[in-house]
Amino acid sequence: MKHCTQISNKEVVRETLRLLNENPEWKDRYAQYAMAIKKNSEIYGINSRKFHLSKPLYVYSSITKAKNDSSTSTFDMRFAGQSVGEITVNKKGLVSLKVSDQQAKYAKEHFGYNRAEGFSVEWRTQIASEYRSLFSTQKSTKETKIHSQEHRIENWMLAEFAKKTRKEGKLLCNIQPVRLGGKFFQLATPLSASNHGEKPKYSSKNGGGIDILARVNHTIYRRDNRFAVIELKDENKPEESQAMTIQQALTYATFLACLLRSDSGNVWWNVLGRSKDVPADLIIDAVTLMPNEGDSEEGFMEEIKIDELNVTLMPYTLYYKPDKNGNPMSFGGTLKETLANKGQ
Repeated sequence: MKHCTQISNKEVVRETLRLLNENPEWKDRYAQYAMAIKKNSEIYGINSRKFHLSKPLYVYSSITKAKNDSSTSTFDMRFAGQSVGEITVNKKGLVSLKVSDQQAKYAKEHFGYNRAEGFSVEWRTQIASEYRSLFSTQKSTKETKIHSQEHRIENWMLAEFAKKTRKEGKLLCNIQPVRLGGKFFQLATPLSASNHGEKPKYSSKNGGGIDILARVNHTIYRRDNRFAVIELKDENKPEESQAMTIQQALTYATFLACLLRSDSGNVWWNVLGRSKDVPADLIIDAVTLMPNEGDSEEGFMEEIKIDELNVTLMPYTLYYKPDKNGNPMSFGGTLKETLANKGQ
């Protein structure tokens, strides 16, 4: 694969730093997010265990949901990465399921659901049970009728990375998704980096989210346990090449570096599942994840030091080989090569 001639990775990092420095409103906003999430973490975690979902349904959280200081905890119910309902737990511990008209219509059109209207009912009612069981016989494949194949693969990856051991069929050890309230989530950023080959933009509350934020372990002794910012594509093509995608990952990794070095950095460090304080020397992996088959250009993968933050960004590739259903069956790339080959 030849290298492309777009703006350099270092320029992307420098532009991201400039945007974040010139638009400091994010610092107070994310500090407020962190304190609210920390304040509500205990009750949110308790409420997250008051209901159970069977595969292929999964529960997602978000900054907005986890920081909500109301008496009700909310969670997103998804199938193949697509939202199909909202779960709520009130202050009395009562669990409910809310399905919108649009979600009910989707289920009717694609899975033979017998209602076209949404509903909001208690979790154990027949209506809620029948709706959930509708998905129990469905499989997540490239033929699944959903809005986004990329979100489908993202969901598949989160479930795969969440496996604990090889005995569960785990394909890639020493990687675990970071969770919020024990559930999958995407860390929102104040940046937009989806215009491939262009400089990132500051978007305040309308920025893009990190596809997968994970913890990766580079040694079996857990002395090199890092955050990995993973940008995922469901295709490997020139319009969304690896070279372009690594710059998206570097943009969001730079934001994470700035967030962890901000005044609320230690709180975020704990919110994201780490103990103690942010270390003096910080390494963050920036990873692209895409199919191994394709003809896109591969970008430069040299490490980038942000001296003023004492942070090093480490670019990696992660490729997957899809099976006949479009789901990953094996992994390759530089991240796999550098991860410890034992344990989780």
